[in-house]
Amino acid sequence: MRSFFSADNPFMSDHTPSSGTVAVIILTYNEEANIAKALSNVVGWAHEVFVLDSKSTDGTLAITKQYECHVAQHPFEDYGRQRNYALDTLPIRSEWVFFLDADESLSPALKIEIASLITTFPTENGFYVSFRFMWMGRWISRGYYPSWILRLCRHGKVRCENRAINEQLFVEGATGYLSNDLIHEDRRGIGDWIAKHKITAEGWFVANPDLTVAGTRRLERNGKALDEFLDKISA
Repeated sequence: MRSFFSADNPFMSDHTPSSGTVAVIILTYNEEANIAKALSNVVGWAHEVFVLDSKSTDGTLAITKQYECHVAQHPFEDYGRQRNYALDTLPIRSEWVFFLDADESLSPALKIEIASLITTFPTENGFYVSFRFMWMGRWISRGYYPSWILRLCRHGKVRCENRAINEQLFVEGATGYLSNDLIHEDRRGIGDWIAKHKITAEGWFVANPDLTVAGTRRLERNGKALDEFLDKISA
């Protein structure tokens, strides 16, 4: 398999970034409930903000027009390919890129930390951030925090693996860790949350065709337990 970072990869060369700058990339599809919060969080802070939309049919695009950001569209295949498409085709001039989901925001302390860090010419090419999961207005810390995810990467040194779900970013070279939190808070209803996780589960089965019978039954039991819990809290 050819390395993400091999010399024959045409997307890993000829990039002359502006030092000490960061571009935020947001992938969207029908995110009208979330996109305004995400954009208001980073427009005016990041040097560039890009929205790569997958042909939304709601008011997502209308909302993006209210903000100073670059909007492009590309049909969705999977998250890995969509992230690589953004890296390969968007007119990014910044030295650093930060992948932000539409239902996420950077804490004020994280924005200060990143703004300071990127002016110090760090030797690392990527940084992990701690993930603070908010659900129905509450911080779910038990079992979720801290969860570390790679989001801040030097442009030209990062690729995303092509996976249907649970895709990961990879950087060439060293990585480090940031001290402050990235906040996840989906503002869509619980019905959307359930539908999203059902799609994720279906994608997981597609990606794991050799799943054992025991594993399948365990997933089914977990799914039933989740359904019972959701019935109780929504009653």
